[in-house]
Amino acid sequence: MSCPDLARFFDGELSDAEAEAVRQHLATCELCDAALAMLFELDVVGHRHNRLVEMEAELRQLWRRKFNPTPPEEPWEGEGDE
Repeated sequence: MSCPDLARFFDGELSDAEAEAVRQHLATCELCDAALAMLFELDVVGHRHNRLVEMEAELRQLWRRKFNPTPPEEPWEGEGDE
């Protein structure tokens, strides 16, 4: 078997028979086994990156609320009535 499309295997896009053929190939091909491991690592890094982006947005919102509070929409009674 030539080296399979590991991305489709990783994404679960292969039929059961195709996936089984890839699993058998992985048992004998160190290059494909290492490439699949890299796909898993990239997936983990991608999820971590996405979480960091979410956390940064949350932190920015907290910062703005703390240090740039929005003024009230209506002035307080008695202010500016001179």
